Amino acid sequence: MKNSTPLKKRVFCGVFVLSASLQAFSYKIDVLAESFSKVGFNNNKIDIVRGIYPTETFVTAVGQGNIYADFLSKGLKNQGHTLEGKVGGTVGGVAYDSTKFNQGGSVIYNYIGYWDGYLGGRTALIDGTSIHECTLGPDGKMIDSIACGNAKANKIRRNYLMNNAFLEYRYKDIFVAKGGRYQSSAPYMSAYTQGFEISTKVKDKNEGNHKLWWFSSWGRAFAYGQWIYDFYSPRTVTKNGRTLNYGIHLVNYTYESKGIRDQC
Repeated sequence: MKNSTPLKKRVFCGVFVLSASLQAFSYKIDVLAESFSKVGFNNNKIDIVRGIYPTETFVTAVGQGNIYADFLSKGLKNQGHTLEGKVGGTVGGVAYDSTKFNQGGSVIYNYIGYWDGYLGGRTALIDGTSIHECTLGPDGKMIDSIACGNAKANKIRRNYLMNNAFLEYRYKDIFVAKGGRYQSSAPYMSAYTQGFEISTKVKDKNEGNHKLWWFSSWGRAFAYGQWIYDFYSPRTVTKNGRTLNYGIHLVNYTYESKGIRDQC
């Protein structure tokens, strides 16, 4: 009985902290549906010898859902702090495909679902003996035909991906840190990235602004009405017979003062 009062205080404090945390947390759900159509007017039959290929016509149906979360209380926000996050994915398919019955098979995987593995080369590793478009030559090796290649690519295509999974912290306009999977704002690295970025801005005594930005990425993906590509390495290196991804890294410094802007 001697410890009953401290125990009650500890329980009360625990409930109070949990309640305060729940009051600070808020979230919202957004859902997006999108369709893309491409109409080709060149309907000639494929003639590989003459290099004649029809222009594909297709219609896509793509949906995306995200949960956005805000983790901080109003008091912390008033002090300039922001901590947000988002988790979401995209799924899509092809409602119409004019290339489905073409010689060589469908090639719409180039738009919706193409995925050759994170480091590339996965299609080449597929055993084509179970694919009727793939046949063996007199030497017992698989014939490298267009139809076989398309069939392999269609077999492992991915029509879905988790393109959003990140946390972002900001302090006023002085500091930003973001990491995970998110929509990239980096030059030459559009679409979605898998990595992080950090930026900071300071003002000198002459009212000049110095901004330093660091961006690192170990993957790129597309999740739109026209394109669905799961995360892959846009740049790889081969070392000791192994394919590796060292990432893509960017550093940018910007100075602004009295209408003058310089960056490197």
